[in-house]
Amino acid sequence: MHPIRKYLAAAACLAATSVIHADPMLDREIITTAFPLPHVDNDLDMTEGSIACPDETIMITGGAWIFSDNNSVPADIALISSHPNGNGWTAQAREMADTPPSNLADNLLVQVVCGYTHRSGSAHIQVVTTNVTLNRSSSNLDLVQGTAACPSGKTLISGGAKIFANTNLVPQSVVLMTSKAIGNSWTATAREVADFPQSPAQLSVRAVCADAGSGISAPQVVTTTVDFPDDPAFLDVAFRSATCPAGKSRIGGGAKILSSNNSIPPFIGLLGSAPSANGWIGVARETQDNAPSSITDNLIVSAVCAVLPP
Repeated sequence: MHPIRKYLAAAACLAATSVIHADPMLDREIITTAFPLPHVDNDLDMTEGSIACPDETIMITGGAWIFSDNNSVPADIALISSHPNGNGWTAQAREMADTPPSNLADNLLVQVVCGYTHRSGSAHIQVVTTNVTLNRSSSNLDLVQGTAACPSGKTLISGGAKIFANTNLVPQSVVLMTSKAIGNSWTATAREVADFPQSPAQLSVRAVCADAGSGISAPQVVTTTVDFPDDPAFLDVAFRSATCPAGKSRIGGGAKILSSNNSIPPFIGLLGSAPSANGWIGVARETQDNAPSSITDNLIVSAVCAVLPP
């Protein structure tokens, strides 16, 4: 079975089973919803999807990825945002190049992980937000990085990022390159794939933090890396998953793209960063064909794991 199809099947099984319990970190429900992306000529189309956690639950983590009806990863669409939003999760996707209308639908799949509580755990969860501005000069493909750190006494359990403009429009030709945990913080990177100085952009990074009352212990970040394919005839795609070790449960995760010389490659976009059964998956794809090079591009995926109450 295709690895992404296996992931979807696992997510569907998890979403079908849940038990009400007082500890938000013990009993969780995964909710996944697909939002079609319109394809209109002469426009860089976009779509946004949001999922709210049901009553008596609190948002723990979430994610998003892009997927076509024929089980493929579309070439010219990238994630713009995947981040906590109130008591739920929101994501946006946008075309990087104009795609003509087609009978084949491309979808933004948004996922949220909700913990069952009777609101007793909500006071133990805090979202920290950091906003940074992308300098959109006309001379190079600019990038920006932001970090949201959990305060003293709280532990990182999840996070996310989005790209936005003060005009409430989604900036053109900017994609997420990183959205992942580092230490007790969440970090994200956004980069231009084309110069649009007239389209201002900001990167908003959000960390979901919990204190001791949430019931987690021994947090650990598990990271795995895969080399990006280097086929000059295709817009290459990379897929990777990180799995929590025995005795620990996934409570968050993230993904990033990084070259072997520690630079950010300009023509690769993050297409997926979302929870799996007990870990995290990442999907990335070229937005423009890159010639073979001695420098390797990598997709790095991390799962945030912890011991939950027995």
